[in-house]
Amino acid sequence: RHSKTLLCSVAFNGWMWAKPADERFPLIGPAGRFLCLSFGDQLAMDNATLARRLIESDWYQERWGTRVAITGDQDAKNKFDTTVGGTRISGSFRGTVTGRGAGIRIYDDPHKMDEVESDTIREGVLRIYDTTLRSRITDPRISAELLVAQRGHQKDLSNAFLEEGDVVHLNLPAEYD
Repeated sequence: RHSKTLLCSVAFNGWMWAKPADERFPLIGPAGRFLCLSFGDQLAMDNATLARRLIESDWYQERWGTRVAITGDQDAKNKFDTTVGGTRISGSFRGTVTGRGAGIRIYDDPHKMDEVESDTIREGVLRIYDTTLRSRITDPRISAELLVAQRGHQKDLSNAFLEEGDVVHLNLPAEYD
């Protein structure tokens, strides 16, 4: 319980959209494009709903409403867009992302903790990442991936990221006495 999901899957895209656009940093600003995936559709939809509520809240709109507004014609729970071309697409590792991509991809809890011990299910998540998600980049020169996860197995997606080596790793230890 470190509030990882609230920070990374709910507040992060709202924060990135609130920042002024800057051509030196093309992922920042209200035109930012996010692909947010979790182990299951319900968790992904819960996170998307919270993110949308934040963006549409009076508090957020009073501060950044002139910069960030959700379009009226694309405001579903699983996909909503800003009026200047930003988007937040949500789904699960078991769903489909064919034809969809984003500059920033957030993988929040790709493994369900009560299934991570299953070689078949765990390796399925790794296979989806390797064969599909790596190619869901809008522009490979300017993209980012954010993996938010509780370690559940030595060969989970966190391990795959760490083995690649080109990552910034924040470890928040959770211990129970």
